[in-house]
Amino acid sequence: VMGVVQLRNFTYYVDKSTLSRFLPMPDSVIPSEIETKIGTRSFGDLCRQGWFKAISVEIWASFICQHQCMMSGDKQHSEARVLVLVALSREYHTLRGKLEHEQYCQLMRNLLSDIPCIPTEKNSRTQTQCADRPSNLYLHSADLEAFEGLGTFRKVSHALTTGGVSEDFLLMLGVRKAVAIEFLFSHLDTLDWNSNPRPLIAYLRAATLSQEDLELLKTTKYLPGHGDHTRTFAPSE
Repeated sequence: VMGVVQLRNFTYYVDKSTLSRFLPMPDSVIPSEIETKIGTRSFGDLCRQGWFKAISVEIWASFICQHQCMMSGDKQHSEARVLVLVALSREYHTLRGKLEHEQYCQLMRNLLSDIPCIPTEKNSRTQTQCADRPSNLYLHSADLEAFEGLGTFRKVSHALTTGGVSEDFLLMLGVRKAVAIEFLFSHLDTLDWNSNPRPLIAYLRAATLSQEDLELLKTTKYLPGHGDHTRTFAPSE
């Protein structure tokens, strides 16, 4: 039996075309069972009178990114974590205005870049940590075959792709498509790319590089000179 409820304690309702009712919501959102008790027509009248307004994705994001499902990185919240990222990715592609889109991207990076919020591929049955920070991960589609044996490269879970989370959204958060330039240059000898830079150039042309990566490319000596195999040169040289 539902007790007396003070409607003034609620500010928002969930627009089901924007967010799923199955997602965690802040206490300021009116529960769906109360909406049902009020009735569709009466609740609509209350909204038109300004009693409630639809919670925006931005306000909800500020709440959900501090929720345990996004902060813990554990297996228990795996499904919820995917649903949250699906909703945030959908909003990323819905926004049309340039300024609005830039502000949303900045908000997402501020909220998500430093927490273990991106589901990862399983490495073992005993794995308890099922998510990591965006910058520690690679796209599921990333081609890292050339670097096998040189390190451990964790990829985002394929569940994000099947769920509808776009690679553009993940890249915006800081997920990598290519290995870090520092790592690449530190293994040129092992890769045998010092004497023959063609595979290196081909890889760099196909890679999605950050601004920091591009700056390193301009200043690092990694190209052999014509007829001079005793040293390497930076592109500007």
